[in-house]
Order: sequence, then structure tokens, then C-alpha cells
Amino acid sequence: MNRKKFLANSAVITLGLSLPFGCSKDDNPVAPVEQSEMPPFPYFEVSETSNYDIGFKIGEHFKVLIQELYKRQMANKIHNPSSPFDGMSILEILLSFVDSDPSIYYDPFYNAAQTSFPQYLEEMKGTADATGIPLKTIFTNMCMLEIMALIQSEKPIKKHSPSIKGCSTVSYSSGGKLFLAHNEDFFTAYADLMYVVKVTQPGKPTFLSLNYPGGILGIPPAMNDAGIVYSGNQIDLPASSPGIPFVFVLRDMLSATSLEDAKSKVQLSNIAYSTHINIGSFKEKKIISAEIMPGKSEIYEVSDFYVHTNHFVLPTMEGLSTTDDNSVIRRDTLIAKSNIYKNKPNEVDGDLITGWMSSHDGYPNAVCVHLDGGLTVAHSLFDFQNQTWKLYKGNPCANAYKTIKI
Repeated sequence: MNRKKFLANSAVITLGLSLPFGCSKDDNPVAPVEQSEMPPFPYFEVSETSNYDIGFKIGEHFKVLIQELYKRQMANKIHNPSSPFDGMSILEILLSFVDSDPSIYYDPFYNAAQTSFPQYLEEMKGTADATGIPLKTIFTNMCMLEIMALIQSEKPIKKHSPSIKGCSTVSYSSGGKLFLAHNEDFFTAYADLMYVVKVTQPGKPTFLSLNYPGGILGIPPAMNDAGIVYSGNQIDLPASSPGIPFVFVLRDMLSATSLEDAKSKVQLSNIAYSTHINIGSFKEKKIISAEIMPGKSEIYEVSDFYVHTNHFVLPTMEGLSTTDDNSVIRRDTLIAKSNIYKNKPNEVDGDLITGWMSSHDGYPNAVCVHLDGGLTVAHSLFDFQNQTWKLYKGNPCANAYKTIKI
């Protein structure tokens, strides 16, 4: 399709997936336990030398889940007769833009990833070969935010249904106590298909990662045996830049061996889009907050409580991202709850913070998400004293968790 003609018709894209997934305990049938070697999600361990083999083995093991996710994405069509994209899915629309002019919508991201992180592209190729899903489809899906922002910068896109931007984080460091708590919020269609992998590769830290089916590893929260833990928050910009898709930066974080190493991995001048990453070190007893965008970043070392949602808040970054009421309200809710316990380290524990992350105050702009089309698909609490990851399946209010170590 001619690119200019396609852009001229790109008036309306409706975002959002809407397959049902409940939030009751019956929908999250994992009994709480004190500690387990097995996460409360489908679980797989892989030990390989090559990244291609890692991707292939994971794709082979979770083939049914991965194929189901892509079927759901393709089946979720826009139903809007006034839209030129009526009857198309979001992924189909993005692939149409990619096909209309790969030199604009695909090659800059692919070439940058190939130059900086060829090993992770090999991993993606392995998953593509194992599942039969074309590499172009998987890579386009992983660059969804970059491509959408690129389209938006050239031709405004009207969004009739809200995207589930989500993700809320509370970090705490005071009086020798450290916690990193995170709600992973996303489309409902992903919720019952997510899985956890443990990957061992010679010369690299062994890691545990919660994953979106078929996606690059390391987008949701993760931990490795070097003591590094992290979680990310989606940050939107008015436009993207040619460069490395931000998900590759998250994937590389799985190999970090220290906070200094982690800092070097996130401060890339040629990142294509924006993100926020919470990074902690069990061994160093520190947590940092990194806000990143093309050509600019700022890092803050957490002291006392630190709350982050889906917009930039650090001094040199504030105002540079897209901000909406939902993100502001969730952040204000968590700040109000944490302010009560400032300078009260003896009263702070993980259960207290998870209780805040279970809050339904301000619905539909609640921290614990229960919406048509989206929800909190997982809650994580990293406890630095015990060096554990308390991982909840679904909304934290459902209380379906296991406490895991690596």
C-alpha cells in the first residue's frame, strides 16, 4: 500500500482488547504459601549456550499459549464503520504500515536492534521458528509503541477506547528496610497466558522472568542471581525516534551484575522510545529509579518512599512525557498512603505496601486495575532483607501468590 495514501486514511484506530478474565480467587487458583520453588504461573527452565536455542526452547514449550495470544490479537477487530480500519486488528494495522514503507516503520528499529543486541534478535528468531509466527510479526508487536508514536507524529490517531497503560510502583528504602512493589497492568487478553521462565546461560547471571507470551524476555518484573531485580513502567511520548526499541533495553537488564552495570545499560543515547525502570540490588541494598527517553535520562537513588506510575516526575524529565489523569490519580493515591508512614520504618513491611497496591480508591483510576479490557495481570513484591520475590497471579486483592527465590 502507498504510504501517503495509507496515512491519509489513518483517522481512527481503536485500542484495547476485551476478552474476559475474572479477578476472584476462583480465577486465580493458587493457594498462598510461604515459599516455593515454583511461581504461580506456568513455569519452564531452560539452560542453553546460544540465545537462538533459548528462544526456540521457550517457544516450543509455550507454543500453545503464544499462538493463542496472537490469535486473540488478530481476532480483536475494530468495529467502527467511520474508521478506514474497520474490520482490522491493531496488529494488522501496524503490519500494514510496516508493509507500506519498511524503511520508515520497521528497518530503523530492526537495524538498531541488530547492531546493538543481535543476540536478542536471535532469541526472537528462535521463538518465531518454534511457533511458526513470522519474525516480522513478533518484532512489529514488540515495537508497537514506537510504531504507534511514529504514526501519531505524522498523522494524529483518534483513540475511541482507552489503552491500558498501567503499571504502578512503590519503592522503599529506610532504616535498613528495602522493598520494591509493582503492579503489572495490561490487556485482559494476556492475563491467562503469561508464564515464568528460568534461564541459565554460561557466562551470564541466571534469571527468573515473568513474560508476555511470545514477547522478548524481561518486559514484566524479573530477578537474577547477581541480586538484581527490576520492574518497568510504560511512559508515552508524542513521537519516537529511529533507534533501539526500549524492550531490548529491558531484555539486557536481565544480564546486569551490579547497579553500576545496570545504569550503563539504561543510559543509551540511541533508544527509540521512553520507559521508566525501577532497579534494585539485593547485595548493595539500594534501589534506583531511571527515567529514559531518546537522548536523555535521569537516575534517582530511592530514599524513604518513592512512587512512580506512567509519566516522568524527575526534575530534568518532568513534563517531557505524555501525562493523563489516570496516571496522576494513581500516583497521588499511593503518595497519600505512603505519606502517613514517612519516618515510621518500624511500621513498614511488605504486606502494608501490597495492601496499597490492592487499593480500589478512585475507580476507574484505581491502583488495582479491574476494567473492561484490562486489569492488573500480576503483582510483585521484592523483599531485600529476605532476598525473595512474592509474585501474585492477577490482581493483588485476589491474594494468589507464591514467594520465590532464585
